Amino acid sequence: MLQKAFETARDTDPNSLEAALRAIRDYEWEVKSGQIDPELGLDVLLARM
Repeated sequence: MLQKAFETARDTDPNSLEAALRAIRDYEWEVKSGQIDPELGLDVLLARM
């Protein structure tokens, strides 16, 4: 299991990881500010990833 995690981390593009973290940050802000429904927003976020 650890070997698979290491291989996945090694093969991950830093730019795509950064984009995913930004999308999560934006989702959190939109939920906390009441702009989107948490469940629907999470579905959309996961579909984009």
